[in-house]
Amino acid sequence: MTPPPLDSQWSTLFAIAVGGAVGAVLRHFTSLYSVHLGLWSSTIIVNMSGSLLLGFLVVLPWDNNSLSPMIKMALTTGLLGAFTTFSTFSVE
Repeated sequence: MTPPPLDSQWSTLFAIAVGGAVGAVLRHFTSLYSVHLGLWSSTIIVNMSGSLLLGFLVVLPWDNNSLSPMIKMALTTGLLGAFTTFSTFSVE
């Protein structure tokens, strides 16, 4: 089996990087606002909401293949991967 062309690999990596940057910023703001609101653990809130969003993203829009594979990777691996880092849970 031959690997995908290098052009598509780089564009997918770029999409994941952009999604990851957005997810990291969203996580930071979620942590700031949950502390401001007096919620006791932003990590649990982030991980539960991210898991719920991932469930919706996997089931709803992808049944009819309406999203490109690059957008799927950007949203799941990039955005939600950076948003719901379980390693932060061990730190807290």
